[in-house]
Amino acid sequence: MEAKEEKIFCQSMTDEERRNLFGEGYFAYLAKASKKKGAMFGYIVAFLMVGVLCNIPGWGFRIDMDLIMEGTHQVSVVTVVLGVLGVLWFAASTLFIRMGKKRADRTADDWIKQAADGSGVPESAVRDFDNQVKAGKASFLTLDGKKTKPLPAVITEDYIAEGTMAFVNVHPIQDIIGACYTQRVNPNNKLIKYRYIGLVRKNGKTIIEADEKHGDAFLAYLKERLPSIEVKDDEMLNEGEFYGWVEQLQKNA
Repeated sequence: MEAKEEKIFCQSMTDEERRNLFGEGYFAYLAKASKKKGAMFGYIVAFLMVGVLCNIPGWGFRIDMDLIMEGTHQVSVVTVVLGVLGVLWFAASTLFIRMGKKRADRTADDWIKQAADGSGVPESAVRDFDNQVKAGKASFLTLDGKKTKPLPAVITEDYIAEGTMAFVNVHPIQDIIGACYTQRVNPNNKLIKYRYIGLVRKNGKTIIEADEKHGDAFLAYLKERLPSIEVKDDEMLNEGEFYGWVEQLQKNA
């Protein structure tokens, strides 16, 4: 899908967005963004680790001094507990720092391999998608009228990519066998419901938040582009119904 094709469910990229976000490719952008976020995460955890560990001896000392003043010369249980918690906090903080460093060290090639494995598509397909983005043949996929965060979903002539800063899925459009509306309920407030477009492939599925205006246009586009696709655009599937429908579609594909 070229950016110049005005589709209501697409938002064309500005020259600045093409240059600053995806000028070197979709996955090069991810590598830079994850490096920045991973480093920031590591700094925050390190700061908290040092702050807590530096204060634990002081807390224990004050407790022991209070006991000594009261005539008790034994190390308090609280001091022992604080020491154990300090060791556990140090171990957990070290693990989180390593996780942050691992994320920060992910290269564009690492992201491509992860996307291929997670999406169930050949690595060559993921690289083809990336090349289409580099060539400026990409638009933001805005099924609810705005760019998804923190990672914007993207559509090209042959692919749809969506995900988070932890993982990315790349879906070849020609592989989509089903699309529908599906609904999720807020677990903390049953009155709050979210509308999604569900996309189904033979070996994969995903949901992308959508509203009726943009979702209807997208489903109509898919029906025109893929005559054999099964589209449920006249009903809303709940979570259980959606997964049952996905299983049936994939079984019959």
